Amino acid sequence: TLFRSNPFETGIEFASLEPDTDYVAQVQLTNNYDLTGYSSKLVFHTYANPLVVIDSVRVLSTGVYVMATVTLDARDEVKSLSLYADDSDAGEPVYDPARLSGSLVSFDTATGQAVFQIGGLAYETAYDLQVLLEARGGQARSAKSTITTLPEPVRASVTTQAATVIRSDKARLNATISNTGYTSIIEHGFLYSATNAHPVRGALEAIEVM
Repeated sequence: TLFRSNPFETGIEFASLEPDTDYVAQVQLTNNYDLTGYSSKLVFHTYANPLVVIDSVRVLSTGVYVMATVTLDARDEVKSLSLYADDSDAGEPVYDPARLSGSLVSFDTATGQAVFQIGGLAYETAYDLQVLLEARGGQARSAKSTITTLPEPVRASVTTQAATVIRSDKARLNATISNTGYTSIIEHGFLYSATNAHPVRGALEAIEVM
């Protein structure tokens, strides 16, 4: 029973509502004289469930870069975003920040685009990746993305081929890259010299063409 002579506030929290749904609420009050009053009707719309999807994964030898998209209700906001990795046969990933957790490199609130990186993985090993989203409107997990890390990096392998288009003032140099060393090539080119059979980069007689 509620009774006060002055205006006062009361409230109640509803649970088990459906997401992204319109509801109509109204307050009913009955006093000791069995007189009942009703408030005006209130219409409200619950938040849509948050969603996170892994779009792409760039796999390295001991780590990965993960691109994901977050979709939120327009009124919602992100509380935290985390990337986790676990052995592919371990079931649900263990959400332990001290073990195989990634870092958020960037997050664009306008587009929902997130970039993560994670390191410390073993060579040539399968892992399940999953992104965990904590928002005001609830929690969401991405579907698992299973990857296998690359072998241990080795020296890149390249073989020079016969020069072609040789003229009095020019020649075309050719080579075949047979192995990138399980990593990205950030630079490639030729060294040549008219005086040194084994030109070294940085030497005065060596000419670089990159």
